[in-house]
Amino acid sequence: MAERAADKRPRRHNEVLRELAVLLREPGRTLEQDLEALSRAAAEFLCVARASVWLFDEARTVLECATQYDREANRHSSGQRLVAEQVPTYFAACVDVQALAVADVRVDSRVAELAEHLSGAGIKAMLDAPIFVGAAALGVVRHEDTRVRPWAEEETAFAASIAQLAANSVAATRWRARELALRKSEARYRSMVEDFSDFVVRTAPNGKIIEVNSAAAIAPGIDLADFPNLTVYDMVPAEERHIFVDAVRRCTPESPVVHYSHHVLARDGPWLAVDWTARAFFDEDGVVTSYQSIGRDVTEERRQQATLQEAQRLEALALFSGGIAHDLNNVLTPILMLSEAAVVSLPAELEEIEDLREISKAALRARALVRQVLMFARPSDGAQREVIDPAVYVIEAAGFIRATAQPSISHDVQVAEDCGAVRAAPTDLFQVVSNLCVNAIQAMPSGGQLRVVAAAEDGWFRLEVSDTGEGIPRDVAQRVFDPFFTTKPLGKGTGLGLSVIRSLVEHLGGSIRFESTVGKGTRFIVLLPQVEAEAGQGEVQPSSEGLGGTEHVLLVDDEPGVLRSLAIGLSLLGYEVTCEARPHGALALLEDTDFDIVVTDQTMPEMSGVELAAAIAVLRPNLPVVLMSGGEIDGDAASSVRATLSKPLRIPELAACVRSVLG
Repeated sequence: MAERAADKRPRRHNEVLRELAVLLREPGRTLEQDLEALSRAAAEFLCVARASVWLFDEARTVLECATQYDREANRHSSGQRLVAEQVPTYFAACVDVQALAVADVRVDSRVAELAEHLSGAGIKAMLDAPIFVGAAALGVVRHEDTRVRPWAEEETAFAASIAQLAANSVAATRWRARELALRKSEARYRSMVEDFSDFVVRTAPNGKIIEVNSAAAIAPGIDLADFPNLTVYDMVPAEERHIFVDAVRRCTPESPVVHYSHHVLARDGPWLAVDWTARAFFDEDGVVTSYQSIGRDVTEERRQQATLQEAQRLEALALFSGGIAHDLNNVLTPILMLSEAAVVSLPAELEEIEDLREISKAALRARALVRQVLMFARPSDGAQREVIDPAVYVIEAAGFIRATAQPSISHDVQVAEDCGAVRAAPTDLFQVVSNLCVNAIQAMPSGGQLRVVAAAEDGWFRLEVSDTGEGIPRDVAQRVFDPFFTTKPLGKGTGLGLSVIRSLVEHLGGSIRFESTVGKGTRFIVLLPQVEAEAGQGEVQPSSEGLGGTEHVLLVDDEPGVLRSLAIGLSLLGYEVTCEARPHGALALLEDTDFDIVVTDQTMPEMSGVELAAAIAVLRPNLPVVLMSGGEIDGDAASSVRATLSKPLRIPELAACVRSVLG
């Protein structure tokens, strides 16, 4: 009977292993379940007291019991640990042979270090089969018995088979864990990349797009599914494609990262400005396999920089124009004053009188031109808004634009005789008209007609500026008033013009809208509320009649020609005039001489006119001061003066001011 049982054991051996192999392949099983099944089968088949599976840590310095099956108690346990430093001989032996078969642990030196561990459970024999995956030892499957027993060859082979199944299960579990970790890592990477507001683009060496994140797809408005059919060159202006090529050519295995900038296609406009950082990936032979580029949209930043530069340019222009205006006005003042003085002084029948009047008219036109330049360069801050006739400034602005526009633009300016009055600064009207006219001209690069119409309409001042250009497409029309929105190439416009104009018009209590037909042109309509005209408002030819006097006037100006012409003008009106070119000299005169009024220039070397007025207020508190300037006068700074005059002056303007101050 014993012989027949022994004959059946190899067959049963194979059946058990097949059953275990099938069991371990069932889906959803855990490593713990697999190792428990293996330890139970090993203990029952070999009829040992207990069977266990021990696994190394990564450093192979610790063996930890993953599961141990006690056949008599029919239960599993785990957690025991063996440390290499404590049992070095055993650690070397258990993985050094196919199997460590010990018939009597009490006399085998290979396991002498385990005596205490084994004797407590009454273990006398043990059989360890190493668990290998390739050349790497993962642990052992141990079989322990309370009897001294030699281990048969088929028992050793069975133990080795159990160890192989354990190796397969451990390897599969670890592979699944690595696969899961990889998927989670990829998911985290994908989530991180998708959450980027920056563009992420992976390309092949030939520029073919492999992958992009959502930001890179949203900006140009291209479906993600379409990107595999595109190259990076499809996203870049033709004239800038060399930038990408030149940049990635600089990548080497030692220096794989480069930085560069170019534009990319944009959904809502012509192009976006993007700063890129690209990394090249190389194979073991140093050949590029792909590029990953991260791009940041800096379009708004560039536009803001352009806006700041434009503001700085305008500020510089304002300073420059102010200086030029001051000098020109000092030149024009003698021309106006002396030509008018000559007309008054000379006999009316002289033929030269008409020539003098023409000189005066030309100087007045020059004065108007200087004021237009100042209005163009210095937008109003709203502090000088007053009741004005808008028609005057519409005509001035339209004339200024006509002089600067290309010859291919025809101009049709229709301004009603009575446009009413509005509350605004002259520069407000000039800015609105000039900006709309410039936009209209730019919409007609090949020529066309610019039409400006101004009239009164049901309590409103209505301004229309229209062109015969290409019109505004519907998708662009929705954004024409958005700050920083422009269809012009980067560097050719800030996108602030119309947004600023709308803000200005609304601050004046009005509204702005537009009508556009693609292929026919665009018309902007501005409505400003009318107000009651102030008494005396309107174009009145100035006269000095009845404005003379006999009071003593102190004139202070560092320009000899201006000083002499002003003195002649006041003398013709009957005033006694004393001239002084230096402010300190004027203060010295005031200590010894009684004056009824001081008329002083603002810009002088020793001190300004405002500073002189402040000094006079201390020396002679009741002495009125009139301040003249060829540029702008700060209202706060001029608080110590009684009145202000803008150069260049006419005799009637000077006379009216002096007479008004003197009373």
